[in-house]
Amino acid sequence: MRRLAALTGIFLATIGLLAIALVASAAPAEQPAGPVLRLNAGEGDGVVSMNGFNLPDVRVARGTTIIWTVASDEDHTITFLAGSPTPQLILPQPEDPTGRPLMFSPEAFFPTPAIGPWDGRSYLNSSPIGRGQDFTVTFSTEGRFPYLCLFHPHSMTGTVEVVAPGGTGITTQADVDRSIATHTPTVHQPQIDQMLATRTNPDMIAGPAGSTTWFVRAGTDWRNGHLDLVAFLPGELEIRQGDTVVWYVDHAVPHTVTFPVAGAAPPDFVLVQLPDGTVVPPDMLGPPPGGPPAGPPDPALLPRLIVGPAGTQARPSPAHDGVSYYNSGLIGEHLLIPPLPKTWALTFDTPGEYEYVCVLHAGIGMVGKVIVLPRS
Repeated sequence: MRRLAALTGIFLATIGLLAIALVASAAPAEQPAGPVLRLNAGEGDGVVSMNGFNLPDVRVARGTTIIWTVASDEDHTITFLAGSPTPQLILPQPEDPTGRPLMFSPEAFFPTPAIGPWDGRSYLNSSPIGRGQDFTVTFSTEGRFPYLCLFHPHSMTGTVEVVAPGGTGITTQADVDRSIATHTPTVHQPQIDQMLATRTNPDMIAGPAGSTTWFVRAGTDWRNGHLDLVAFLPGELEIRQGDTVVWYVDHAVPHTVTFPVAGAAPPDFVLVQLPDGTVVPPDMLGPPPGGPPAGPPDPALLPRLIVGPAGTQARPSPAHDGVSYYNSGLIGEHLLIPPLPKTWALTFDTPGEYEYVCVLHAGIGMVGKVIVLPRS
């Protein structure tokens, strides 16, 4: 998702007013007047991702500002629904819900920051943000305010309880820092070690004519927890000519299995498209001439983020021919994405070494290799 978050930032710069909103969501314009509490949104390095908030449930006094900072290489959102429906991440385009590429929901992927202190009644969303980026909310009204990450709605949730100043049980920065320092080493590190020790050996069954069918995890998680390994397990697989590999997603995060043409970069997962169907190259994006528009932009004229070719399956032949582009498209499951295939398979008839990636997570290290040996 790093590529998507980066392109979203560039894309918003073309819209003017939304670009200003993005800046406002990244850092407050001035120092908060009241108490400040800093929380982590996610933790982890590379393919290890703890998809949770530290602490997820906090109690603060009215007037407190909370600053969430992403502390993982996986992107997250901080989203307060405030009674509104949870937005789908991917939607049909309104002009042609069947024939056009699907689009990324503006409600999910564009920032909706609080303008001044927040009273708890309006939808807030950071948009996808990455390591070191912040999202800030000042709470002006007492009550209980649940929030979530739209990328990890199954496991990454929290609640801010706002009480009158002087109330008891206020969460302190020391409480948060203590959790950050102890939770991952004592709870998650043993889980990581166990998953790596038990889930890196592929399952296999006998196939036709002496071949073997191999099964590779495309990501996995600690059940009923908030820990993901965003990796192919095993990352390198040695097979024989004529064998088949089946990739299956073992957690609630979608992936792709993408074999680029040798020497070429993987195709784009995200493109920018005008309502008339014209695709705009990312290098043409930038701030609009003359600065932001005088009024709100016309939604009918705004470009959209759409699912690019890496989100669509491509299998020019049933068996990998050693040279062509092969791609699963999105596979797996996600609460906020339309139903997806759960597995994808490819047979390898040509000896060689074939590197592949998940285009959503290649930037954090989700890469793999299939080594095909001649069948003697």
